[in-house]
Amino acid sequence: MSQIKPLFLCFYLLMGLWRSLYATDYIYPVMEANEQVYLLHQHQNGLDLLEWNAATKQVSHALASWYTPTNVTLLPGKHAFSFIDSDTIKVKAFNQRSPYTIPLDMPLYNFTIIQWIDDAHCYCSATKQGVFGIYEISYDGEVTQKVFDKSIDCMYPQKLGAYLYYITRALKEGVYYYSIRRCMYTSTSHSPEDDELYIDCGTMPIAFLSRIPVEGIGVLSYEIKEANDLQGTVLFRYFCVSKEKKLEECFSFYISKKLLFGDQLDRLYESLLPLLPRLRGDNVYFVSSDGMYYFDLIKKEVVCCNNVSYCFVPLLSGFYGGSLSNNMVIPYIKYDSYDSLQLCQIPSIDL
Repeated sequence: MSQIKPLFLCFYLLMGLWRSLYATDYIYPVMEANEQVYLLHQHQNGLDLLEWNAATKQVSHALASWYTPTNVTLLPGKHAFSFIDSDTIKVKAFNQRSPYTIPLDMPLYNFTIIQWIDDAHCYCSATKQGVFGIYEISYDGEVTQKVFDKSIDCMYPQKLGAYLYYITRALKEGVYYYSIRRCMYTSTSHSPEDDELYIDCGTMPIAFLSRIPVEGIGVLSYEIKEANDLQGTVLFRYFCVSKEKKLEECFSFYISKKLLFGDQLDRLYESLLPLLPRLRGDNVYFVSSDGMYYFDLIKKEVVCCNNVSYCFVPLLSGFYGGSLSNNMVIPYIKYDSYDSLQLCQIPSIDL
């Protein structure tokens, strides 16, 4: 028995070394502010937010390494950004060293995308008592419950004018049913069954409502394609909601299952977030397993931008990032002799 323990110890040490050698690194932009591009760098030891000057290529840490920032969002006043870390919402002002933790007066967790109305108020969906509801949160931590039901998940809210749109998911006899509902944004603490049923999607799973300039709302549906282990893909379809309250399919794309459901070697820590379609003017940019594309909302056509795999949806500036572990010349990160960040480069396209 005394000889077995060292063998197990050696095994786990070797496994840890193997994982560190073969784990995939990713780097991609999340926002732009003060003539800097902010990048998330996912590596075997965690997730870092970096501040990068695209002209000089110089890069530095924007947050201390003990944070694991996700859902990085610039506030409307552009003086600070928010992020989620360990199920808390934090705000980091550019002129301050440490982030501020919003002290919520209601126990919430599993936050989805944080959307700021102004510098003092944001809204999102989050979990309470094991169910997703929709909440407005003030900078001081006051939580206003907008929509909640103990048996219906309410997720992915999107404020358009005076209205609040959101997705519901209800479990009935072992099957999930989805819908898009609408209410006045000023409404508080009510059940989704009190709101207008905007579109009944039946058993088609949908997620991530987004704003688009033509019809007003875009929404994703998804389908996991069957395959052995994690070698398959997930099919996503992007729909526009027409003025007649119908779903009109615009385009589809495929994402490797290992990026969303794999082990820590390949899985994206932010999951689908850096792969969500992004609007620029009348074009919706998106990536698939075989490259980058955009959908022209006016001409109703898909155009190919490049054929690079493992790339991310570009920012408005055209920077899009990629994998650091697939022998690409770009992107790269360079360290000095003291193992400190020095230079960085990520790919871009002309938008």
